[in-house]
Amino acid sequence: IFEAIIYANLEKSSVADKASTRKQLLLLALAWDAIEVAKHLIIKEDLSDLDESTKAELFFEALRRDRSQFVNTFIKLNFDITKMFYEEKTNKPWKLKWDKLSDIYNNDHEKNKERLYLLNKCHGGGKIEHKEELDRILRKLIGDYMKPTYSTSVNGPIGRLSLCCGCPQRGRVSDSRTVLYKDDNNYDDDDSEVPDPEEAKKEAQELVYRDLFFWSILTNRIEMSKVLLRHMQTRICAALIASKVLKSYAKFARDNESKDVLRSEAENFEEYAKECLKCCYNCDEAIACEIAIRRINIFGGVSCLQ
Repeated sequence: IFEAIIYANLEKSSVADKASTRKQLLLLALAWDAIEVAKHLIIKEDLSDLDESTKAELFFEALRRDRSQFVNTFIKLNFDITKMFYEEKTNKPWKLKWDKLSDIYNNDHEKNKERLYLLNKCHGGGKIEHKEELDRILRKLIGDYMKPTYSTSVNGPIGRLSLCCGCPQRGRVSDSRTVLYKDDNNYDDDDSEVPDPEEAKKEAQELVYRDLFFWSILTNRIEMSKVLLRHMQTRICAALIASKVLKSYAKFARDNESKDVLRSEAENFEEYAKECLKCCYNCDEAIACEIAIRRINIFGGVSCLQ
């Protein structure tokens, strides 16, 4: 039936209306979760005729409907997801569009009815309106050794010192040798280490994958998280974090069956991380050891060993 609808709409659409028709058909394909039909009859490995606002609408719809294969396809077709979630800054790190991220957390009315949706239990109900709330949830599930990821922390001597001195907090992203400035408000335009525009975009892209990975794990979108994991540079640490979150969620589960499902998925992520690290070790022992002990800034300064 869906194929017949596609053929009928494409035949009667004019060249001028082709992009609009493809958009409507893709929205329908998302509703029906018909990825294979969409790829062969609508997408055809090219969506370059769609404007950026249309691409953003399709991507957010795929996220809300938990269509992991659509998300994977859109990423492979070079949808600029970085600009969907981060605002480009000249000579500064890109800035998170908090309203976009909070929107996908808070408009999840169908998903939060599921048995394994435990974010509300952990959070205590209500919307996640502020960055500090999301940081508290992550620290509660992962551990208090995890530094704030989204909000600027002034706790401890280092945080207070950096604020008093007007010094930005710096840390490494993945294996990059570029610097990520966490406190955009304290950034000095005359700083000698002005981020390279291309490197700044690469770092922002990794942050988008991190943000969406956190969201997918916290909202029990396991297949979505596995798709996002494949696109991440920091996938070993990300997989171990997913394992820790799911093990923590098991404590909030109501029944033994739910606990078993969560623990099983946690073991899968842990096994994935171990296999990745084993492959690294077989190629270069020194780098594998460095990966295990290095603190990953975009994950709140945690290490794989932690």
